[in-house]
Amino acid sequence: MDARRLEAAVLVGGSSGGFVARRFAIDHPERTLGLVLLGSPANLRDKPAMQEIWDSTISKLADPIDPDLVREFAEGMLTRPVRQAFFETIVQENLKAPAQVWRDTFRGLLEDDSMGELDRIKAPTLIVWGDQDAILPRSDQEALAAAITGSRLLVYKGAGHAFYWEEPGRVASDLTSFIAELETGNSPSKSKKRSNTMSVEGNKETFRRYVEEVWKDEKLDIADEVFAETYLSHQSDGTTLERGPEDVKKFVMEYRSAFSDIEDIVEDMIGEGDRVATRWTLRVTHTGEFRGIPATGRRIKITGIGIFRFSEEGKVVESWDSLDQLGMLRQLGVSEN
Repeated sequence: MDARRLEAAVLVGGSSGGFVARRFAIDHPERTLGLVLLGSPANLRDKPAMQEIWDSTISKLADPIDPDLVREFAEGMLTRPVRQAFFETIVQENLKAPAQVWRDTFRGLLEDDSMGELDRIKAPTLIVWGDQDAILPRSDQEALAAAITGSRLLVYKGAGHAFYWEEPGRVASDLTSFIAELETGNSPSKSKKRSNTMSVEGNKETFRRYVEEVWKDEKLDIADEVFAETYLSHQSDGTTLERGPEDVKKFVMEYRSAFSDIEDIVEDMIGEGDRVATRWTLRVTHTGEFRGIPATGRRIKITGIGIFRFSEEGKVVESWDSLDQLGMLRQLGVSEN
């Protein structure tokens, strides 16, 4: 920072890098504008598996380090595939560190006892964690959030320890939003603007839960947390229906009973005010009857756009939906013309 002549900055630390970032935030609060911890442990002292890795492997490392060992270590931090060229870059970069650096770094992480100092961090803090992290349980991240006053925990559904490798675009978007919150916090109307920004991000996260948990994981009860008891659903044919969480559950099950191998991708998500707009792609295999159409076994793609309006309580109270129904029917062989 001194070399770059930066008086203060937003610090971001991934995994073990979080220990460095939070140490700086503790020791230099006047130079810390914000702190972001990405899959970073509260501590490793209470994790027997980490001690076992030290005893069995890291403490015995010698040069040259086996590339297969590094590759296996990196693979253990993922739950989703990444580009092979990128993954090999990660492996090669890690191989540049000699065995002594691996040993000293790992020993230092095991010995770190800074948890008791985290209440000295005064900067706004965002903690991000993937719920499929094989190294860090949710309780670890909740303990970290509890130790840093005013911090916020953001959960990435289905993501592993190194989610910033798996979903770099999403991480960049959330970092941008966090920094925007900090910037609006310095404006004359900071309270209102910051509240609005946080509400938008909260609404976007709620919609992600609808996609990830209700659609992909079939956790239908989550619909009760996403949708208001009654909300207006504007259809693509111009009609408006009064619906509720139970209707959403029936709608999801109608599709899930007729289609399998569901791949639901949110291509774009834009939030403004009390609304979230999404452009999505749904890839499914037609394995059951759907509205009178017998199973065809075809793999089809459905595309659509939706706009969701949220209440102050963070639930959907109105939606406008448009999907390519004609394209879907043609793929199912119903309307070839």
